[in-house]
Amino acid sequence: MLAACIGKGPTDIVPLSGPAGSVHIDQSYTGAEEVLRQNVDATEADRLSRYRWGIINVWRPIRTVERSPLAICDARSVREEELREVMAMIPKGKAGGLENVSTGNGFPIWNVAFGPGHAWYWYVWSEMTMNPIS
Repeated sequence: MLAACIGKGPTDIVPLSGPAGSVHIDQSYTGAEEVLRQNVDATEADRLSRYRWGIINVWRPIRTVERSPLAICDARSVREEELREVMAMIPKGKAGGLENVSTGNGFPIWNVAFGPGHAWYWYVWSEMTMNPIS
């Protein structure tokens, strides 16, 4: 990963992804709306916006995870004032299977500030392995 960063400027996009280095939520309220509008035609997006809807993220390892395992914070333990809106930039067709998530324009997500009441869950074993989809 370091080799891909050598010679890049502070605003250059490095087309690699790895484990997230900070606690985050993949969409803010406005970001979820933007992801909907980027992936569904305008008429359908308007129709869906009149109802309760949500984006469901599914995670599974694409290779054996030997470090940086998936950890999940219970959303009920995070306060609204701990959320910091930032922009996620996923270049269209450049993010290893996420090509249908973004038009390349970016969308707001939340970084999460530390809170002493956060409740965390994670797998304890040393290697998370990929299970085939049946």
